[in-house]
Amino acid sequence: MSLTQRERDLLTIVSEHIEDFGVSPTYREIARRLGTRSMSAVHEAVHRLQDKGVISLSHLPRSIRVRDREVPIVKRWLEERISSLRRAPLHCGVSHERADILADELETLA
Repeated sequence: MSLTQRERDLLTIVSEHIEDFGVSPTYREIARRLGTRSMSAVHEAVHRLQDKGVISLSHLPRSIRVRDREVPIVKRWLEERISSLRRAPLHCGVSHERADILADELETLA
């Protein structure tokens, strides 16, 4: 499996963003770094990397995962976010539901 230069650039952008911020970039942030305004081009490139098995995606925002590289970073971020959401007052049911969704996502990283 070989990557094109554009795919390597995309992978670098995603990896660096995860390392710097603890979450993956949005498609818009990727587009800006790649110097394009085409969201469809970014979408296609991301899905090509997914098809090649280099990254994985889920239904959550900022959920691009670089296989075997950023799991500890994402796990740490998810654990902090889940803890924060669960500390919200009980009347904030949305926060608790979101924490449960993130906890499910964390289990997939184990």
